[in-house]
Amino acid sequence: MSTQIPALETKPMEIIYFCPTFDKPSGGYKVIYKHAEILSSLGISSAVFHPGSDNFECTWFNHKTRIIKERPFMTGENFIVLPETLAVHFYERCVERRLNYAIFVQNGYLLSSRVQPEDYDRLKSAYENADILMSISEDTTEMIRTAYPSIDNDRICRILPHLAQCFTTGKKEKIISFMPRKLTIHAEKVCFFLRENLPKEWKLVPIENFTESQVAETLSKSSIFLSFCDLEGFGLPPLEAALSGALVIGYTGQGAKEYFQQP
Repeated sequence: MSTQIPALETKPMEIIYFCPTFDKPSGGYKVIYKHAEILSSLGISSAVFHPGSDNFECTWFNHKTRIIKERPFMTGENFIVLPETLAVHFYERCVERRLNYAIFVQNGYLLSSRVQPEDYDRLKSAYENADILMSISEDTTEMIRTAYPSIDNDRICRILPHLAQCFTTGKKEKIISFMPRKLTIHAEKVCFFLRENLPKEWKLVPIENFTESQVAETLSKSSIFLSFCDLEGFGLPPLEAALSGALVIGYTGQGAKEYFQQP
């Protein structure tokens, strides 16, 4: 007499992006959400997890990203993607539970952010144990290589940011727009010295606490965008402004060097 053993149900691997809990405009968080959304649209199970919050999700841009509340460390089927700012805080749990994980570095200048000097060895271990190091730009890749020259370059994977389709050129007005949260002191000084030198029909428009659609609308009408990028991983605003047909003037913030060129 034969006994048939029932097949065990196995849960398909899911890619879980960790994302800090912060509901103000940040290009890096939007990229995380959109990466998870795009993977899901391709049939790859993917979601975003906000550690420390059961009911949070970003609201300042439109998305179809699935947000999970359950702890993703409970199953070995998950592949974890940690942002560089959370790597040292969560990589040990991945190692303990034999979970594969990646570190998504969207700003090489934040590698040591939120890390005390006495934890630098743990931070190095986080990068050495990662299966993949995802880099948002050429400049970010150089930062990773500079910080950890012993890491095999084959594990560093260049990832492109998401660019929303809403950034298109519209009917231009005599508007100079800028984001005052970037290099605030510089922005204030430039605006001060422009006040008495701009023709009266021109106006300065700060882009602050806007939703993605409001940013896109403002950039579509802007003739000029002042870029105050500083130590950026990639620098989305100048590229979004350029795609919106604005003349972009200002700083590359390092990360935008690969596309920010002389006209």
